[in-house]
Amino acid sequence: MFHRLILAAPLALLACAPTTDQIATPDLTVDAEGAASAAATPPALTAVAQALDARQGQMLTPDLEIQGASAEGDTLAMRFRHIQPSTAFGPAAREGYELVAARSIREQLCAAPATARFVETYGVAATIVTSDDQPLATITVDDC
Repeated sequence: MFHRLILAAPLALLACAPTTDQIATPDLTVDAEGAASAAATPPALTAVAQALDARQGQMLTPDLEIQGASAEGDTLAMRFRHIQPSTAFGPAAREGYELVAARSIREQLCAAPATARFVETYGVAATIVTSDDQPLATITVDDC
């Protein structure tokens, strides 16, 4: 269910992208020079939040839709909506989903130098709701 969630990929791509105005394309690639620069000096929190927020309504994975992102204090706050309603998640499934989500997001964000540096500098929070807007998971990653 959650194994397809790759939050690090869009964050890494956006973090490594130049902050100049460019037309977004669906075939984003990581620029090696940009990635090295982002590992040394993370991009501005507001720039990453704006880039992610611009992807509102797009599917991050087959199960998760991007609802938005913002800079809240010194944290990147991301919001996602799962395609399943709250009735699809009993108490055990909800707890399991949150545990797997927290572990997966931390592992993925901390795996690449650029995103690990971003996490260490700013911190990342992700809120996931069900398709009927009921809370599903809240994850915070502020160190690697």
